[in-house]
Amino acid sequence: MSELPPQESQEQIVDRVLDVLEKKYFAPGEKIRLSERVHIESWIVEVLSVFGGADAIKGKRILDLGCGHVPTPEQMALIETNKSDPTGQSHSEIKRQGVYDSVIGTQREYEPWIPRAIKELGADVVGVDIGNLEGEEFEHYQANFHNIGALNFLAAKSFDGIHTDLLTTSPQFSTTETLRAELRSQIERVLKDGGKKFGRDLEQNSDSPESLYRKD
Repeated sequence: MSELPPQESQEQIVDRVLDVLEKKYFAPGEKIRLSERVHIESWIVEVLSVFGGADAIKGKRILDLGCGHVPTPEQMALIETNKSDPTGQSHSEIKRQGVYDSVIGTQREYEPWIPRAIKELGADVVGVDIGNLEGEEFEHYQANFHNIGALNFLAAKSFDGIHTDLLTTSPQFSTTETLRAELRSQIERVLKDGGKKFGRDLEQNSDSPESLYRKD
């Protein structure tokens, strides 16, 4: 009788996923910046904890709302122009397109690292963001969360887990209960019975101002 292969530790799983991401999304010889690595590690550990390990994640359909994005070549050109003229027309156009000009070009924290990592764990991932996701290996859609009904295209009771983190820190969400109520409603609509909600925006009975379920 053949022996079963040894089970990976959480640390080994995290290192394996980070190694794959580094090889896929960085040029040879480049490394994930320490600040970004810490964030990605924490996200991987969180999803492993929520679902009870790597084996339990495989095949699960997981939705990441506000998953992050990559700038288009046109947006990168705007960003480069903005560096030399930070108050000019390019600055307004960057903001209109939803591009984080303060971080793109200096770090890559706002790329869709969570769905990329979860996909490497074997999950069936769907990412939704206002920005560009062209070329990503996971299923993805563009949507403006400030529009009522923007997530109506997602099927009811179709996700085993939903993640969102810091999506609700935008001024529109923090000051407009209508948008917060809409997002809560859509999350409850598309989540399967017994499904998992995780991320700071979804903390239950939280005192955090970011949480959609914060205490009154």
